[in-house]
Amino acid sequence: MTIDIRLGSMVVSSDGKRVGKVDGLVIDPDSKNMLEIIVHQGFVFSTDRIIDMRYVDHVDDDGSVYLTVDAAVAEQMPPLVTRDYVVASGASQEAIPFTVGRGPMMSAPTMARSGPVGRTMHPSSEAEYLEAVASAIPVAVRSDLPDGAVVIDTGTDVIDADGDKIGTVDDILYDESGELTGFVIKAGRFHHYDITVPMSKVDAITKRYVRLNVDAESVKVK
Repeated sequence: MTIDIRLGSMVVSSDGKRVGKVDGLVIDPDSKNMLEIIVHQGFVFSTDRIIDMRYVDHVDDDGSVYLTVDAAVAEQMPPLVTRDYVVASGASQEAIPFTVGRGPMMSAPTMARSGPVGRTMHPSSEAEYLEAVASAIPVAVRSDLPDGAVVIDTGTDVIDADGDKIGTVDDILYDESGELTGFVIKAGRFHHYDITVPMSKVDAITKRYVRLNVDAESVKVK
């Protein structure tokens, strides 16, 4: 049996509360297994949450996704943090050319300026301050998603073997074991129509796009 979780579908807890909507699906690009769903904030959730597929009970006839846990437990699921910049260990304070609110008269971001008597601090615009932060501090990227996993959501590009864009992901199909069986692609520039593509025609799934191993004509793009 193939289960069809549509992006944008309502997500309902086991106690009948509407906790949010499906905003993305987390996929292991190597095994082609569905790992998690991203539930957009709303109703019960105050932020986007990551729900492991083991907590998905079934999909109702109207497309709603039902969980095996109640709303209180669902709200304790990990929040979605795809990019969290942190200062790398060992960063020297002397190398950081800025500070924030140091002293009673310095409530705005300030930056160091070299002068004849050493570095002094001067007020800066927010844009100037943020640009200095981005360029001066070594950072690491942390994610709450599994290593190597990618998030596929509505609007993810689908390209053919020649690199030409066919359309965007509108739906993802998988079987009861959680393995992907295919994608539904929204194609057409002016008159949109759906194309169902099996996994046998998928070459790669990346963070930027789904790439097919056939050309556009092979999936009957009009």
